[in-house]
Amino acid sequence: EVENRRVLWRTLCLQRWPDLGEGLAVDWRRRYRVLSRDGQPLSQEKVEDPLADFSFVVQGRWGADAPVAFSTVVRAGRYSANVSMHGNELEFRDAFQLEAAFSAPVPLPASWTASGPSADRLDVSILVRSRTDDTVAHLICFSVDKRTIAAPLAGARNDPSGRFSIVADTFNFPTAAGCGGLFTDGQGKRRRTQAPWLTNMIDTSPAGLEELIMGVRLEVSPLMLHLAVEPQLGPEPHLRGMRLGFGMIVEFADGVMQTLDGALPLCVKDVPATFEHLDWV
Repeated sequence: EVENRRVLWRTLCLQRWPDLGEGLAVDWRRRYRVLSRDGQPLSQEKVEDPLADFSFVVQGRWGADAPVAFSTVVRAGRYSANVSMHGNELEFRDAFQLEAAFSAPVPLPASWTASGPSADRLDVSILVRSRTDDTVAHLICFSVDKRTIAAPLAGARNDPSGRFSIVADTFNFPTAAGCGGLFTDGQGKRRRTQAPWLTNMIDTSPAGLEELIMGVRLEVSPLMLHLAVEPQLGPEPHLRGMRLGFGMIVEFADGVMQTLDGALPLCVKDVPATFEHLDWV
């Protein structure tokens, strides 16, 4: 796969600039980006805002084989996170998050508004586009289980305002965040292929932490679902948007797994380097 991407970028370079030499150990994607700027420096906007070069699209469906229920451009931003880790307080003022507001309310499946379990998952895919060279990559896929919001949904659906937000419990009900489709591992747990940029999150974690880490997993944390009861659409809640960030859940040598409040967030300053690991095409 890595070799295929290298060949793709080499082909794009040589098609646009046929006089380029072949070269040895050339990073063809980086060369394409540099040459595309035609000698122009990076804009001041990009220097000040690492997110200026990227736009994002979120798509969702109620099950992997179901039709798309929503697809919308999302807004990238920052939030502050305080993490207590091994007795140390870590403050992150530029944690990365995405905010999606749907143009029309999205109805929940009947199984989500009824009591009892539901086999209908909310499967979400997020794409990222680079404005520099007009390429697109898959950022992440994840699945939301009804159980992540079942208890708070039962209590909040009668909110007199008709609008409410629920923080999904993705620690006790993991979203199997990663790449591609779901599969069941040898322990019977639902998983996806590990996102390649999780490695970069480990590399940019606080100094000395790597010596304590026994295991990590990528998680959508925090995940907030915005819902509303629209009288003209009936008495059941509809999904009207979501806010999400990405965290690294860490298992330490003493076997203690961090709570969601302790997830190490992906930070805005690390986004450009992190996205270097994506499957740009």
